[in-house]
Amino acid sequence: MAEEFKSLGEYLKEERLKRGITLEEISQKTKVSLRYLEDIENDDLDKVSISDFYKKGIVRKYANYLGLNESEILERYRSQYGEGKEIFVETSKKQNRCKWQYIVYLSIAVIVFLTFYLTVNYNSQKPEYIPPESQSSNITFPEVETYTPAVEIYTPTVKSQEGVYTSTYTSTIKVVAIDRTWMRVTYEDEVIYEGILKAGDVKIWTYSPLFLHVGNAGGIEVFYNNKSLGVLGKKGEVIKKQIP
Repeated sequence: MAEEFKSLGEYLKEERLKRGITLEEISQKTKVSLRYLEDIENDDLDKVSISDFYKKGIVRKYANYLGLNESEILERYRSQYGEGKEIFVETSKKQNRCKWQYIVYLSIAVIVFLTFYLTVNYNSQKPEYIPPESQSSNITFPEVETYTPAVEIYTPTVKSQEGVYTSTYTSTIKVVAIDRTWMRVTYEDEVIYEGILKAGDVKIWTYSPLFLHVGNAGGIEVFYNNKSLGVLGKKGEVIKKQIP
């Protein structure tokens, strides 16, 4: 219950320190100025002379990098800073009337000119008739960008006297993302993976054992030798666990 009384900056800083991430790292990865990140953690966003839209944008990037719930973080932001208001400069009715009259007259002039120009060009050129059978049926459509879940397999290498070769392991550890989450994987005190997983991403290691540090324990399911060990914890829970 005590967490409900923490400010936005205190909460984000605590979550960042749990993950062992520095502000410099977040600034480098998200392209957000280090000064703004410090203002967020110091709860000084109300003193920053940028729009409310941009403030929420950098808070959203911060939260997403840590794998936190975006809606929850933005609700904390609204509770602490409120909704920003745009400031308008009042002008006289006479000035507004003149401005709109000018726009209307200019629009009418443009429409008349375009109508005359198109009419003259249409009458001066006869459209060329193309028989249906000679028309090309090759139609290209714009490509639609889609997200394809990544499936990656990692296998350790062992160095022998003859050179480096891939070691054959019988044990496999598979991580399947069911929600967006941050994860760090350590093998023999060495970080072999760190990043943000999206729903559907699959990571497979033939390393064993592995030490997992997860920012959203309810966002991944773990399999050992193709046998499900279930999710590691609750949604939004930060957890560290050795597998197996």
